[in-house]
Amino acid sequence: AAGVAGGVGGIGGVGVPGKSVATRDFDTKWNEMYEKLKQYKDENGTCNVPTSLGTPLAHWVAAQRRMYNKLISGKPGKRACLDAIKMQRLTELGFQFRPRGSYTAWNEQMKGLWKFLEENGHCRIPVNHPTLGSFVKLARRDYKNWTQGKPSSMTPERLAALKEVGFIFEGGKSPQRAAGPNKSWDERLEELLMYKQEFGHTVVPQNSGQLGAWVHSQRVHYKKYKEGQKSQMTAEKALKLTEIGFCFNASDRYRGNKRHR
Repeated sequence: AAGVAGGVGGIGGVGVPGKSVATRDFDTKWNEMYEKLKQYKDENGTCNVPTSLGTPLAHWVAAQRRMYNKLISGKPGKRACLDAIKMQRLTELGFQFRPRGSYTAWNEQMKGLWKFLEENGHCRIPVNHPTLGSFVKLARRDYKNWTQGKPSSMTPERLAALKEVGFIFEGGKSPQRAAGPNKSWDERLEELLMYKQEFGHTVVPQNSGQLGAWVHSQRVHYKKYKEGQKSQMTAEKALKLTEIGFCFNASDRYRGNKRHR
């Protein structure tokens, strides 16, 4: 890191003995906001804070990008600015100085995937989809780079979230459902309860065998039941599902609904 810092030349005097009061104040404020950015990433899985939020953190993030653009254009200005160490800290955190639009709101995109799953019963999203297509292409590319050890925005946490919703990582491939014996409704309910004990929720991806298909069918039947249509769902079945915390609307999982009911 020291070699990199030297290459930039101690921009704004940061890292140089005998800092001015303005530079020390800048450092203090910068470190405070950096910690807030770390907290934001822990909560949202990304460092790309939407400027539309209008929060102090959103303004600070935008300011880092403006300073970066001035720096690479050879016009850093006289005021305290980014130095190599700060840029390195931001980069290691996963901050993108030139963010890609489709990854600036990871949780929003995941909500879209869950909604698509709820409405279509699968996550085979075409790359020309008007709102999710670009995200699908980026996620597939980043997954491929990640598996090959190349630079990527993919993380273990994001990979787990995509697998949970049944995301298709390779275009043109459909999920394979494992064959198995037919089970009664109560047997499937018991199987779902075991799944919940292991994973902590009842949102079974539809591509995870017969249990995933059964879970999806319960949502479909429940929706018909609520609308007064002919359905295999009954009040007794709905009560049993509710008692184990069944998620009747899969998209709730990315709407802050912690109980997934």
